[in-house]
Amino acid sequence: AALLPFLAERRLGARRCAAARRVLVVAMPLCLAGLLYAMASFTTAERDAYAACYVAFHTLFELMRVVCEAEGARCVARARYRGAARFALVGGINTAAALLLQTALQFGVGKQALHLPLPAQFKVFAAILVALFAVNNFFVHLLRQQRVDSI
Repeated sequence: AALLPFLAERRLGARRCAAARRVLVVAMPLCLAGLLYAMASFTTAERDAYAACYVAFHTLFELMRVVCEAEGARCVARARYRGAARFALVGGINTAAALLLQTALQFGVGKQALHLPLPAQFKVFAAILVALFAVNNFFVHLLRQQRVDSI
């Protein structure tokens, strides 16, 4: 799975692969939030649908993680620093921070702190994911605007 972005770029070409990455960055978080919201609406009688959404969510999540790590490697390699060591450090810190945030969210929203039922937890996670998506897109747009203004 880690080679998927690089194989896709060889097969599709750099321009098409860049367009696909832009679509993935927009579409995947929204799909993940939709799957979380769908998982919140299933009852116990619909376990098969819940299981399918669960598998789809984690598959898309891991695919998105791989694409993001490949994009990070591409940016570090393009910067002409001591690439491998720097990318290992950034990738390790990024993964550790993501796991710590995930654990904190699960304990904070879970039954330990807010005492929310499972469907409400999924809805809160979906809302957090959409909020993070919106904040990220705002800052990306802001940075692109600053680059255009500086040229």
